[in-house]
Amino acid sequence: LEHPGLVADIHLPHLGPEIMVIKLQVVQIAVGKVVDTHDLIAALPGETPASLAAGLERLPARRPHDTHIEVLNRLRGTAITRFDSEWNMRYNPQPPYELLHHRTMSPEDLSAIKRFARAWDLWVNSGNFVATAARLWRNAPSTYQSFSQWSDWAFTRLGRQHALSLEQQADTLFHYLVNENHQPANEVAADLIRDYRRAGRRETPAFLQAFPQPADARLPEPRPWPVILRRQLR
Repeated sequence: LEHPGLVADIHLPHLGPEIMVIKLQVVQIAVGKVVDTHDLIAALPGETPASLAAGLERLPARRPHDTHIEVLNRLRGTAITRFDSEWNMRYNPQPPYELLHHRTMSPEDLSAIKRFARAWDLWVNSGNFVATAARLWRNAPSTYQSFSQWSDWAFTRLGRQHALSLEQQADTLFHYLVNENHQPANEVAADLIRDYRRAGRRETPAFLQAFPQPADARLPEPRPWPVILRRQLR
């Protein structure tokens, strides 16, 4: 951050000078595991799109189970409010008082961050596309830039980021990787089928049925109860 002392002032652990992160451990009751979840607060005072990208770029090396990205909200009575005047912080007057812009983050920058965060939740945090989502940044110089391009493209194609069926999500990812990234259709289809099987689903989406079934994507046994109880941030 450009503002000296901000990290100490608001008392949060962090990834580095560009981005704040609250690390939470979430217990998976059914399987007795502890999950390392990173909650990132984006658009703190002094942060720029470039510094945010630099901070997010380092995140995969920390290998968290989940990464949730939230735009800064104004919490009355907290230390962050002392920067309102200096950084020209402007918030939505309605709860949850989300940041609209500040001196180094425009409204357009924040809209892009929100699209990125929502797409990350849908295609990465969900666990539905473990193998296929990794193709979005595989062999790319920048994970952040690669995923940003994908989130913008998906939003333009779909016109929304809500009320999307799993098959719509899979179909959109398939068309992006094959038609925009020029990856082999058979290989992308194989990874999508593996992802479907890994999650315990027995069906194959209609648009994938013409492709060969990978030998290691066997039909799973039916599961009698959900395995994971997940914490909801919103």
